[in-house]
Amino acid sequence: MRKAAPVVAALSVLVWGLGASSLAATHLPRLLRADVSSRFAGRPATITLGCCGQLIVGGPGVSAKAFGSGKRGRIRWKDWGSSRADGSGLLWIDNGVPSCGSRSFRPHQVSIEAFGARNGRYTELRLVYRLGRRRVSDLRRLERVRGTKPAAFEWFGSHTRGGLAPSSTSGGAGSVTQVAANLAGTVNSNGRYTTYYFEYGTSTSYGAATARRGVRAGRRAVSVTASLTGLSPGTTYHYRIYASNAAGPACSSDRTFTTVMTPQQLAASRAVATYNAIQQDFYAPHVYSGDTSSLYTENYPQSGNRYCYLWPFSRVLAGTITLAGIPSTLLGGANYQADVADRLTGLSRFWENTPPAPGYASYPAAPYGVGGDKYYDDDAWVGLASAENYALTGDPTSLADAKNAFNFVFPSGWAGTASYEPGGIYWVNQGIGVGAGNHDRTTTSNAPNAEVALLLENFDPANAPTYDAAATNIYAWVDHYLYNVNTNPTDPTAPNPNYDPNQPALMLDKVTGQNTIDETLYTYNQGTMIAANVREYQKTGNPMYLSEAEAIARTALSTFNESYYISHSAAFNAIYFRGLLVLYSVTSDTQLQSEIIQTIQTYASDAWANHRSVNGLFTFASHSGNGYQLLDQGAMLQIYAMLAWDPSEYGKLP
Repeated sequence: MRKAAPVVAALSVLVWGLGASSLAATHLPRLLRADVSSRFAGRPATITLGCCGQLIVGGPGVSAKAFGSGKRGRIRWKDWGSSRADGSGLLWIDNGVPSCGSRSFRPHQVSIEAFGARNGRYTELRLVYRLGRRRVSDLRRLERVRGTKPAAFEWFGSHTRGGLAPSSTSGGAGSVTQVAANLAGTVNSNGRYTTYYFEYGTSTSYGAATARRGVRAGRRAVSVTASLTGLSPGTTYHYRIYASNAAGPACSSDRTFTTVMTPQQLAASRAVATYNAIQQDFYAPHVYSGDTSSLYTENYPQSGNRYCYLWPFSRVLAGTITLAGIPSTLLGGANYQADVADRLTGLSRFWENTPPAPGYASYPAAPYGVGGDKYYDDDAWVGLASAENYALTGDPTSLADAKNAFNFVFPSGWAGTASYEPGGIYWVNQGIGVGAGNHDRTTTSNAPNAEVALLLENFDPANAPTYDAAATNIYAWVDHYLYNVNTNPTDPTAPNPNYDPNQPALMLDKVTGQNTIDETLYTYNQGTMIAANVREYQKTGNPMYLSEAEAIARTALSTFNESYYISHSAAFNAIYFRGLLVLYSVTSDTQLQSEIIQTIQTYASDAWANHRSVNGLFTFASHSGNGYQLLDQGAMLQIYAMLAWDPSEYGKLP
């Protein structure tokens, strides 16, 4: 940074108003209380020395604590009279310009005199100290600033070098974009030709400056501007004006502006903040001293079981994988692959190699828990996250996890012998626990498992025919019985026997164990079938699959709205949004792409502004009980992380 010859700090403080003093009755002169928003006071509490901090001046009404807080000096008044006041103490002065400098400060013994009483206030200040062998005397005069209403007064001038140093004021920053900004301010040359430039940078050390320009000799402040380019998006910058003439330099006060974030940067910052909150309040090793499970708690504050169920864990698993897929330039160089590896360790705690079929249980198995029922949709979420982590990283552990999950689902979960609408994947492992009485076959246990099979067909060529046959059977069943359309080009056995003309052309929820159709419309059922159609299109090249994916997306976007989304499960919405973004990666309909992004961004902004607590956790009307649930946090992590991805990568979303 450029430096000028050593001179004393500029006492340049603009103070408004004519506030009453508790000493007014004594008719003693008043001095300025150096806080830009303060008014005249009986005896000063502080004097501000430009950017250098505060000079604390002791006296009546100034506590010992306040006096001790001086960042650049401490001075006490020895006397206070009708014609003059005297004080002495220490002042920290650097070897550059104290109001502008950034070099090291050293304490100096100083004396201060206030005199020139006029109209009930002192009008002159003299600060005297020694700088090496040199005795420095800095004189300031109190003058009214022209054209100000109400009256404003400023300490002008320095007679240490036989003239008046300039004064400058930082204005606001305007036209701020992701990479540029316009700066404004004023410079008063105080009668001498003056040069100035704007200093700027990411701290008060600045480090960059605009070109030096000149201001003609005059007595009025003139407006000055500068344009900055090449800035970093989403970054806070400090700036000020450095002005100098033959009488010395002066700096304006420090001000800041923040460049605009790109939508991706904003989403990335929110994803990181959400992840940090999850780790702080739900990650079991942080909740329980000595815990090495790599698992999470279900709720915050913690209640009930020690660990969470597989369903919410799968949302954090998918969210962490998506977080790790954000371009590192948006994460400040951070890398979350170690976190993904830890999630895979946590996932292994749910594996239960017990009859009737090995698979991922709904609760951690021994020694971390008692295991539990195995749900075919839970294993679908595990399979999807693992398969796509393999697509992103080539991690063989993830490929094995995806294969294990699907091998549990099919063929053991296939309802080929069902008497009503035969076929389809059951919701839960049959014949034990919940599966002893529940025989539902749902969209959410079929569509995502069809997608897993289609992904594995690419990743495991040796077993591709097996996965292809499974995908064909699962997709055909859900498309025929639960896609609410009367005619369907992708369904050779159309029409759908369960078609209801009173319902929109969307995915119905399930074939119940009581041989009825549950027509409830859920967002995640639409998302899973959209994604399954996209994978079929990518495998076969048949445009009818893409058309079906686009048709479901358009109908869903017109059926649901923000009020619906925000009042329903964040986890359902995250799965739905994932399917929409998978479609975004292949559709050529730019209007549909725009609507997809706008819908997700609106929800993400609404949740951040209105459903996020001060501790960074989310809560929605859809969840039960008090406090916060891991399920919501994992879902929001995935949503923000997805929005931070480059759109060209959406096809790889977990």
